[in-house]
Amino acid sequence: MISEQALQSAGPSEELAGAPTVDFPEGFMGMHHLQRFALVESAVAGNPFRYLVSLDEPSLGFGVADPAKLFANYEVDYSAEREVLDIQSDDEA
Repeated sequence: MISEQALQSAGPSEELAGAPTVDFPEGFMGMHHLQRFALVESAVAGNPFRYLVSLDEPSLGFGVADPAKLFANYEVDYSAEREVLDIQSDDEA
């Protein structure tokens, strides 16, 4: 978990070091020089949001959330993309 104070720090912190990473080999949309991000939990209990923090530029981060945790009936129809992406099970989606 990470505190909002840690997110405001100017450099990588210990909280970011243990977080799962997400790589965008072609760069993040609109910011192609940013390729590596850490996905960190909020320190606030019950907060549905996580933070996608750039490891290339740690002062930059985005709030992200699983829409299924925000909307009880949230569903995605990705049947057309399933074959193209070679998705075998819902866990892979």
